[in-house]
Amino acid sequence: MIKLLFSALMSICMLCGVFAVNSPEISICKFKDGKPAAVTLTFDDGSKDHLYQAAPLLKKYGYKGTFYIIAKRVPAAKNSHKLTWPEIKQLAEAGHEIGNHSMTHYQLFKAKSRKDLEYEIITPIAIIKEKVGVTPETFCYPGNAKTPEIVKLVESVHTGSTKGRRFFYGGDNFDLEKQEKWLNDAITNGSEHQAMIHGIVPGGGGWKPFKNIAVFEEVLKNIKKHDNQLWVCTFAELSKYKKVRDSAKITVTGDKGSTIFDVSSKYKFGIPVTVKILPCPAGVSAEQQGRRLNLIRKGNSAYIDVVPERGQVVLNGL
Repeated sequence: MIKLLFSALMSICMLCGVFAVNSPEISICKFKDGKPAAVTLTFDDGSKDHLYQAAPLLKKYGYKGTFYIIAKRVPAAKNSHKLTWPEIKQLAEAGHEIGNHSMTHYQLFKAKSRKDLEYEIITPIAIIKEKVGVTPETFCYPGNAKTPEIVKLVESVHTGSTKGRRFFYGGDNFDLEKQEKWLNDAITNGSEHQAMIHGIVPGGGGWKPFKNIAVFEEVLKNIKKHDNQLWVCTFAELSKYKKVRDSAKITVTGDKGSTIFDVSSKYKFGIPVTVKILPCPAGVSAEQQGRRLNLIRKGNSAYIDVVPERGQVVLNGL
C-alpha cells in the first residue's frame, strides 16, 4: 500500500512540475546568458557628442546604448550642441535605444496638475515615434526626481523607467578606479548597474563631460574586461527581461528519454530568457518547435535561451 501511494505521489509530482530525485532543476537566470550582473549605458539630454563621439566607440566595443531625448530641446536645424531629429534617427538605425526624457526636462514632482504630468511624460511618445520611427519604451526622470504616483503614471505607458540607483559618470575628476569598484560590486551582489552619462567631451554639447575622449574609452575598456560576467544591454532589453523573468512560471513534465518544460509569462515581448538546467550531463540536446537550441555547458550545468511564446522545450536524453 505504501509503495502504491509513493508511486502515485511521484507521478503527480512529475505532472505538476515538482522535481523528483535525480531530476534536473530548471530555473530562469537572473540575467541573460547566466551572467551575474547587468550594465546599461544610458546617455541623457541628446548632446551632439553622443552621435559623433560616443556611438563610434560603442560600435568598436560591441555595445548598444540608451539615449534619452528631451523632445522640446531637439533643434529644428543643425547646431553645435544638440542632436537634430535626423541625427537621433541615425542612433536608432544603428541599433541604439531612443528613450523618453520628458518634454522639457521639468522636474516632475513640481507639476501642478495631472495634465502637466501627462504633457511631460506622455506627449513625447508620439513625437519621438513620428520623428524617429520608434516608440520609446523606457523613461528617464529629469533630475532623477520622482514620487510613487509619478512612477505609476510613467510605467503605465512605458516598459520600464530609471527608478533605481544611477551611477554618475563624467566631469574632470571622474574616477576610473571607482568605476571598477562599482562593476565588481555589481558582480558580487548580482545586481544591475545603470551608468548615467551626459557629456562625452568638452565642447561636445553635454553637461559634465569627461576630461577627454580617452577617459570615455577607458570606461568601455573597464566594462569589456568583465564581459564574461556582465550582460551589457540597453535599458529596454533589461526592463523586458526582468518583467518576463519575474512573472514567468515553469511547468515540467516527463517523457521516455526526455524532459519537457514550458515557460509561461503574462508579458509577450517575444524575447528570450536564459534557462539554467542543473545537472545536465553530456549528450543532452534541446529543441523548441522542432528547432535545435544552442546549449552552453558550464561545469555540470547548461544554459539555453528560450522564447516563452514558442511553447514547450524538449530536453532529449534527460
